[in-house]
Amino acid sequence: MARRPRQDRSEETRDRILDAVVELIAERGLAGVSHRAVADRAGVSLSATSYYFGSKAELERAALEEHYRRRLDDYRRTAELLAGADSSADELVDAAVELFTASDLTMLLSHFEVFLNSARRDDIRDLLAPTLDAMHDLLLVAIDPLGLPDPEAAATAITAVIEGVELRRVALGIDGRDELRGSLRALLRGLVRPDGEVGPERAAPSGE
Repeated sequence: MARRPRQDRSEETRDRILDAVVELIAERGLAGVSHRAVADRAGVSLSATSYYFGSKAELERAALEEHYRRRLDDYRRTAELLAGADSSADELVDAAVELFTASDLTMLLSHFEVFLNSARRDDIRDLLAPTLDAMHDLLLVAIDPLGLPDPEAAATAITAVIEGVELRRVALGIDGRDELRGSLRALLRGLVRPDGEVGPERAAPSGE
């Protein structure tokens, strides 16, 4: 059987290392990440982790950058699909529910571990901030067909709902589908009228 090219094997090893870092962050927090722990989890030699990443900080940064790159790729595909289809508020809600409840516990735990540590470590905050900005921008693309009067505020509110339900998923062990769907519909109900127009319905003028 022909052997795979050295470059392919090298990339596979690097990916296994990065995946192991994210798993350890979810299980033990950033404090639980070390070259030895990562090597054991990834099934590689200790020298392999040091070969690819010279320090613990490099390990963490590379793993989190890859983690969020994959997440943003999923968001981007969904946002572009919604924008291109001129989607309704209900279609936006359904897509958000499918996308965000698909995140497994490892992804959620590592995500909130990064949130907490961004308050303590400038390097983590510097990594997280542009990722959150990118997520916000993609949400603006997704809600653009709704023609909302203040899309920036709407995107911030939608993000807050999503993050809140994700946190409840972690704390309560729920899948969050019903909570997320109901919360987003309640939020958008105040922004998009049943007739498709934005803003609250105006009361019909009373007779003389």
